[in-house]
This record gives sequence, structure tokens and C-alpha cells, in this order.
Amino acid sequence: FTFSPEPGTPSADQTGQLPQAIKDERYTRLMEHQREISQELANRHLLNDGKHDPLSRKQASRLVLRIAFAMIVLSLLAIYLI
Repeated sequence: FTFSPEPGTPSADQTGQLPQAIKDERYTRLMEHQREISQELANRHLLNDGKHDPLSRKQASRLVLRIAFAMIVLSLLAIYLI
């Protein structure tokens, strides 16, 4: 998600806010990068590409949680950068 000014808050009146088109483009780039990372991890571990040991269910669950956490962190970073 991107920053949305809330009426009556100090941030709503800040100068120098970026146009929505720039926010959208940055968000799209960030999410595409995260999708590539997630896909690589999935291909490497969950689908077992032959170069890595397959994961146990517990390891797979942890990996999914780590990916979800990374997506949250990147979303928060996007808010900060946008």
C-alpha cells in the first residue's frame, strides 16, 4: 500500500508529496522484485530443483512466513520511500 494523507494530520499538508503516478510505479517495481524473490525461493526449495535438499513441512511453513514477513517489510519500506 502507498501513503494516503489523512485529513487533519500534519502529513496531509506536507509539501513535496510525489504524484500518484510515481508512487504507483515505485510500488509496482517493488512488488515485482519481491515476486521474483519469492518465486526463486519457491523454485529452489519447495519444488526441489535438484541442487538443494527438499524442505520438510515445518521448514516450508517457516519459509512461507519469512516470505510474508519480507513482503510486509518491503511494503513499509515503500511507504517510507514514497
